[in-house]
Amino acid sequence: IRYLIYAPSFTCSSSILYHVVRLKRASSGWHLFITAAHYDAHGSTAGRRRTPLIVGSIPSSVAPVTMANPPTDIPSVPILLLGDAGVGKSTFLSRLTLGNTASHTTTLPVLRDLDQPFPFDIRMYNRPYRFEFSDTASPTNYTLLRPAVIVLCYSIADPASLANLQTNWIRIAEDHFNPDDSIPIIVLGLQRDVRGREDYRGSVRPSAHSPPPPHSQAISDEPITDEDAGSVPLNPRTFTYPQEALRIAQEMRCDRYCECSALTGELFREVVEDLARTAALTTTEQGGRTPGMSCEVM
Repeated sequence: IRYLIYAPSFTCSSSILYHVVRLKRASSGWHLFITAAHYDAHGSTAGRRRTPLIVGSIPSSVAPVTMANPPTDIPSVPILLLGDAGVGKSTFLSRLTLGNTASHTTTLPVLRDLDQPFPFDIRMYNRPYRFEFSDTASPTNYTLLRPAVIVLCYSIADPASLANLQTNWIRIAEDHFNPDDSIPIIVLGLQRDVRGREDYRGSVRPSAHSPPPPHSQAISDEPITDEDAGSVPLNPRTFTYPQEALRIAQEMRCDRYCECSALTGELFREVVEDLARTAALTTTEQGGRTPGMSCEVM
């Protein structure tokens, strides 16, 4: 394996220094060689170190992962996101595709449902894993999927979406996907960034379960338009607080509860890490279920 490293020389203003880095297998392991050469401005060799320098070695038991020897035993874990439309599942998946490159950016890519499942590669416990995320908009009917982990999603700004987890989605998860209680179920609260923001003037999806508050209790003096008439104005009293959501998650006998904002990235990385740990445990004999009847808070 060879790499060519170029850098201006700081020892001679008229020379350019090249390093040829070579990783070569030896009887004692992998040796790293560096050959240095100086070239002047006209391209002729000003000097060369003929003898390579062994600057480091890697034990034979640790082989570098290259295209010549890619790992073939990467476990693939399918993860299914369930929940009402408009609670933020697509935004969560959109930020997930960015990886760890921009955890707090608000510019998120637009995903196509036809591209599901969305892969997420990670290395944990000294081995690589691939997690494949799908939601209810999967091109393959989501009822035909066979997930190893189920994530029940709701909007913190819409209490009705949490109530629907308890009356609808948990039944689908248990009866259709998890009749033997072998699949871990996680409750995920999304849109955490709008909780308690009195300066936020917006609305969530239309809801017949949560009527708008009286005009006198609104958080803004702006007139309500026809566009706002069928939506639930964001008011501190319409938010779901963590202790309430945790109680419902415990009543549903779910394994874990967590929340984040996929839009701003708040707690997103922590949620993904904990979700990855749960998914990785499903590849072991013990599985990803929480021991006993407890519901852990991520």
